[in-house]
Amino acid sequence: MKTLRSIFKEERGSAVLLALGFLIFLLAMGGIAIDVAYQMTATGELQRSMEAAALAGAGKLGFNDTVFPGVRAAALQYAALNPYHNAFGNLINLDPNITNAPNGNVVLGTWDGAAFNPSLDGTVVNAVRCSWPRPVRPPFCA
Repeated sequence: MKTLRSIFKEERGSAVLLALGFLIFLLAMGGIAIDVAYQMTATGELQRSMEAAALAGAGKLGFNDTVFPGVRAAALQYAALNPYHNAFGNLINLDPNITNAPNGNVVLGTWDGAAFNPSLDGTVVNAVRCSWPRPVRPPFCA
């Protein structure tokens, strides 16, 4: 019968253990890399979607407040037409934010080059801000 000391002195099979440990490490790093790549891709696509929605809404602005429903409708339409990464599960449904709350999804206001200020004064509104407050999740997370 072998003693514990003689078992640890034998070198047979140590390369298999080393390779197995290295394989597990590589699989874990590959999984992390895939998750980070998905997160960055989806975040970039979501940002482009919000920019498209804001540009579509800003294109409908006029110098009166009668166009505000059309501005909001255009922003909602373009946000819905530009889903991020997985079109089936990640549709973008923005809240029209008719009360123009500063933390809403679609906010009308003024941009002075340094700051955005929400406003419903149709004579000065020159910008539309669209935002998506929910986090981007990988497709296998509920």
